[in-house]
Amino acid sequence: MRADAVHHRELLVTTAARVFAKSGYDASLQLVIDESGLGRGTLYRHFPDRGALLVAVLERQIATLEHFVSERIGKPDLFCLYLREQAIIGAHYQPSRQFLDTEIPAAQRRRLRSKGEKLAVPIVASAKRNGYVGDSFSESDLAFIGRMLMNVAADPKVSGQRDAIGRAIDIVLDGIRPRSG
Repeated sequence: MRADAVHHRELLVTTAARVFAKSGYDASLQLVIDESGLGRGTLYRHFPDRGALLVAVLERQIATLEHFVSERIGKPDLFCLYLREQAIIGAHYQPSRQFLDTEIPAAQRRRLRSKGEKLAVPIVASAKRNGYVGDSFSESDLAFIGRMLMNVAADPKVSGQRDAIGRAIDIVLDGIRPRSG
């Protein structure tokens, strides 16, 4: 791909992420075009439909989380740090399950889900190793907690997003931490 084409694609994904975070995944693609300063043809040359653009945004979100985890892989508090980061990122990019099912083909949904599941493995292992969770805690449990925290972070009635996320994480950790005796 030519350098300008790579730049245009990245600009479209960055702009779409910002527009979707602000206006939801069903925001007009014309907003993405207008805010990027590029033309409609450029958008559709890179992304033939909304689903393809949405996949690119979600892949970037996963890559951001992968980078976050790789930088902190040896830290004992990786589990807590990850929960907070996932909640903050997810609050901005939380499409409905129905929207994903209609806009993204099943094969791409499975691929995205698989990436998320692979990312969860070292996080769960770290949480077990550092006493945050018991041996029965699984990657599915991490995904469930992540969805709960994203809902807290995305709730417009909650003031002080970071404080609310921190409090929710404290409540969750208190509930899942292994008890002695």
